[in-house]
Amino acid sequence: MNADRIFLWGLPASGKTTLGRRWARIYKRPFADLDEIIENRHGPINEIFNRYGHWGFRLRERAELRRLVNDFRCGIVAVGGGTPCYFDNADYMNAVGTTIWLDVPPETAANRIVNDNRPLFHNVDTLEKMRRLLQERLPYYQKSHKIYKP
Repeated sequence: MNADRIFLWGLPASGKTTLGRRWARIYKRPFADLDEIIENRHGPINEIFNRYGHWGFRLRERAELRRLVNDFRCGIVAVGGGTPCYFDNADYMNAVGTTIWLDVPPETAANRIVNDNRPLFHNVDTLEKMRRLLQERLPYYQKSHKIYKP
């Protein structure tokens, strides 16, 4: 494990960005949010999904993850909820840093996302979608080095 670079992953609204910023402040480490980096380089995530589709977003996400690792030698990184689940992203993050799964119940994540504008949650039952996402993503999340239950 590499404690110089820490990746936080988990369901959408599990607290990756919030906890990442807090831990970075407490431990005096740099912080990066992969979704913010993607938006700064490519525009709003909703627009990327609308313009290029799901796979167009995932390809950009993968490229930005690798670019970030090259530029970000140490610190805490919050990645999108699906980042570990595509391509070889989970194994890659495990190889270049320490990964921590923020394991929150789907009910908690769904309650936090009620007024959010995320593309995966348009016109769907948010709680049911969170339950499905957890079921689909669990094998990837379980690859993390550590589990944190906020």
